[in-house]
Amino acid sequence: MTAADLTLPSNRTDHFIFPAHVTMDFSDGNSYNFDQKERGIALLINNRNFKTANDRKGDELDQQNMKKLFDDLGFKTCSYEDQTADGMRGIATEIAQDSIHVDSDCFVCVLASHGREKQTKTDTHGPYLEKEQEIMGVDGNEIKTSEFVGIFSDNRCEGLRGKPKFFFIQACRIAGVLKMDEGYPLRPLESLKLINEKPANKLMDSTEEVPMVTMAPCPEDTLIMFASVSGNLAIRNPRDGSWMVQELYKCIVKHQKELERMNFLDILTDVLARLSKKETSAKQFLKQFSPGCFIHCLTKDVFMKEKVREC
Repeated sequence: MTAADLTLPSNRTDHFIFPAHVTMDFSDGNSYNFDQKERGIALLINNRNFKTANDRKGDELDQQNMKKLFDDLGFKTCSYEDQTADGMRGIATEIAQDSIHVDSDCFVCVLASHGREKQTKTDTHGPYLEKEQEIMGVDGNEIKTSEFVGIFSDNRCEGLRGKPKFFFIQACRIAGVLKMDEGYPLRPLESLKLINEKPANKLMDSTEEVPMVTMAPCPEDTLIMFASVSGNLAIRNPRDGSWMVQELYKCIVKHQKELERMNFLDILTDVLARLSKKETSAKQFLKQFSPGCFIHCLTKDVFMKEKVREC
């Protein structure tokens, strides 16, 4: 029912996509307002102990690093572990209703779990193929990434209207089930088995033209960073944690003193560049693994001004 995170990369690099339909309006400045009273909430959800899938070893370090990072950046960090699909939905709904958003600069969420991508349109003969990521709860049930992100959209979270919202999704985006033996460092390679895997070129007759893949729309003033591109597995090391989360932590810490003058999107592009340089000897699995990517509908630059902490 899911795809486990693994420690294998690809040489592909996918950068952010800026949707053509977004209208740029810089009448009130070229950057988002980071002069609010509060930095905002950083919501962390880490699912690692599952009833119907392998446990996500190494996730503890990811959670620790993210909490330390966003605490240091002045966020109010709300951390949760081992949530069901309904639990994740309920937490997001509760956080979205928090009054702190009115006085906040922005909102951040890091969601780490098992995941997969499902085709949402049964007709594969058209010019477009609709696919959507689902995040697994520890009970085996799933919530669509678009549903989770949508809880914080303007029409459901008025306090965040017009403010930047960042979602970092550490979860697979591949169909089928992947099974692996326990242990580190992920060897021998023969221990990995792909079960019921459906490669993209098997979704239709070989004589047909492969349709373009479309994803769920990204809400306004929102950025979503994925641990892999569509149809690929996320990457996690049982000892050192998830590659995307590792590099996100390292890059932000590296540029922490420059956040007031360095666009946050440039830092995220640096994260992707670092991911693309990672190497592995597991060449036969490269087609299932990739660095991350991000999409966004941000309409202004993001410069995180330092918050003056009250004594």
